[in-house]
Amino acid sequence: MTCNEIWIEGLNLLGVQVPEEILEKVKKDVSDEVAGKVEGGIPGLLKSDVKGTTTDSSSKEIAKTFKPSYGSSECVKLLAKQLIANNKRLIIEDFHYLSEETRQEIAFHLKVLFESNVFVLIIGIWAEQNLLAFYNGDLSGRIEELNISWTKEELHSVLKKGEEALNISFSKEIAEDMVNSSYENIGLLQRIAETICIIEGITERQSEIKRINKLESLEKARKKIVLDISQRYTKIKEVFERGFRSNTELKVYYQIYRFLTEATDYGLIYGIQKTDVLNHIQRFSTKKIRPGDLTSALDKIERLQSSRSITPLLMSYNKSLREISLTDREFLFYRKYGDIEWEWLEDDDIAMNFPFTQIEINRIDKNTAELRHPLLGNKTIIRNDEILNRLFKELGLNKIKYIISKKMLIGFDSTSDIQFYLGFLYNKDYIDYIQIDEDIIEISKKQPQVNSPISN
Repeated sequence: MTCNEIWIEGLNLLGVQVPEEILEKVKKDVSDEVAGKVEGGIPGLLKSDVKGTTTDSSSKEIAKTFKPSYGSSECVKLLAKQLIANNKRLIIEDFHYLSEETRQEIAFHLKVLFESNVFVLIIGIWAEQNLLAFYNGDLSGRIEELNISWTKEELHSVLKKGEEALNISFSKEIAEDMVNSSYENIGLLQRIAETICIIEGITERQSEIKRINKLESLEKARKKIVLDISQRYTKIKEVFERGFRSNTELKVYYQIYRFLTEATDYGLIYGIQKTDVLNHIQRFSTKKIRPGDLTSALDKIERLQSSRSITPLLMSYNKSLREISLTDREFLFYRKYGDIEWEWLEDDDIAMNFPFTQIEINRIDKNTAELRHPLLGNKTIIRNDEILNRLFKELGLNKIKYIISKKMLIGFDSTSDIQFYLGFLYNKDYIDYIQIDEDIIEISKKQPQVNSPISN
């Protein structure tokens, strides 16, 4: 949907007939048509189906090249006047499904609407902070961006209200597991709770309080939800496998999807640098994928998804921060509880089994070290870190066996961060390893050291 079409439909639904001279100017300005069928955009004012074609071009820094069309400017001025006269506010929904050019043009016209005292609410999903101000610097200080998110405490509060309404009680263990399984997604939490209630035969308020403490009900609910959503993610996988026609040889989108299945939850939620994505893809792809190939694919990643009717989008790419992030957290639930046999797991080489060999030290000073892994994320360790010193001391006395499949040490109280501690020592060339079994490697101290490695 183009900017012109949004303004004109808004005017039509306000009962205003657009003057013919403005329509003629708009016709001359129209150059961006929407791919496929887009259901758009202004609830209460606009609901339309637009069909058309698209021209596929590489994404650029539009903010530097955008030129507003005269017809669109005339439309928005008329729309602003009519919104004020009718005491209406403008709401633009599904902003992320609009083309980059249309989003840029809307951002340009928001200043006109603001100066006309028209209140505008824009709803969408994107990873960028202050996206509209990025498109149009004149909006800085004139708009407020609200990030809708849920804390664990708020999610527990929602569960509690549901328990009170139905006169039921989830055990503490099950409630905590439900919240963790939802990945801070309120819709997914409600779906898990609803499915458990149906499994337990609860469809209305109970006359006497009913306690739900069977983990089996939660496990059945997860399997049921995975079954319900699997068709969506099967389709998404097919979309990424096919990509655009121009991308069939390198299969960059296929490699991006594979990365999404292997990256950490934390990284996908809060963003992963494009360089880390590229390093991972280059490590395991049989094709020579260059930085430009990945950039070109990521610039069009949202267009690929919207043109194939993927709603909501699975992921997005922040051009200014050069980061990818997941927009559909339900995917994290699907990949964790779906018991999916990804075909590429059969082809992984030994390096993938040793995450600690891929740890990088980004910055180190006398007292601290910052570590980074393309999939595991980041961790900061300090000079007197208890686990690091204990591990370092233990390696000075014995060789330690490491189970590849479980990513854990034998004879050492492993933590979820053990990969970072091993990676730090490996990166500093303090340890080495040899594979002694199909599933076991032996780690030994490489150099005799007296002090903690972080001080060296």
